[in-house]
Amino acid sequence: MSESAIKESSIIHSNANLGVHGQGLLNLSGPGDCIEAQRLVLLLFYSIHICRVEDILVEGCIAGSVVHFHRARTITIDSLGTISASGMVNIQA
Repeated sequence: MSESAIKESSIIHSNANLGVHGQGLLNLSGPGDCIEAQRLVLLLFYSIHICRVEDILVEGCIAGSVVHFHRARTITIDSLGTISASGMVNIQA
């Protein structure tokens, strides 16, 4: 399994649609790391691992075989937001 990592206060930002395609693990692992878009699509990752992120706001859908949130200060899911996994969702404070 390959790993895609965003490190050292990296930001990927789009004012419109943003698609991130990969195979393996997506890892957001440090303070200041950010992927944000008006509409964000994460495709073909076996595991989405989000750790040490201060605030997570889900206004759409996060879906995967494994979704893992680790050490997030807040996770807010708005009325239209969803988090789903065919395997496991793991949320650790």
